[in-house]
Amino acid sequence: MSWWKYKPLCDIKWREPYGFTRLAHKLQERITPWWTRPLWGIETSAVLFVVLNFIKSEGISTTLTFIVSVAVGFGIIYFYVLVHYFVYREIGLGEKALVTIAGQNTQGCPYEQMSKVEFTRQTFDGREFDLMLVTMNNSRALALGLSEKVERSHVIEFLRSKGVAAIEIA
Repeated sequence: MSWWKYKPLCDIKWREPYGFTRLAHKLQERITPWWTRPLWGIETSAVLFVVLNFIKSEGISTTLTFIVSVAVGFGIIYFYVLVHYFVYREIGLGEKALVTIAGQNTQGCPYEQMSKVEFTRQTFDGREFDLMLVTMNNSRALALGLSEKVERSHVIEFLRSKGVAAIEIA
């Protein structure tokens, strides 16, 4: 799903701060099995290999060694470097749900399923971030970084207007 599908429907929207995004990637690496990133790199390499091989069959002269090295190199660079620097999570508060978008991954969290929302300020890597910790009824939790451009009071007021009663401010 695309961010643009939800963007017009969101009343309040922001992009997480860069430092918080880097921290979130580090935390995700801790809970993700070690083999997933190499697997994603291999998958990306295989797709790129097929595409480059198709280009070769169209008459462009390239060697198999070149195709394999470009495919594997891109797969490694993409999942070990580019994801950390260019994939930001965007958050939107819409009419019925909180929407998070990171790359092609879109998640919706309906307001009626939120059991608690907590606002806090934490220090990571020497920088302070405003955090919005959302706990869902199914015990799933989301940690969202608030942008400096978004007023915490506006977010709290908006969530209360949508029926989220348990809001804690630390």
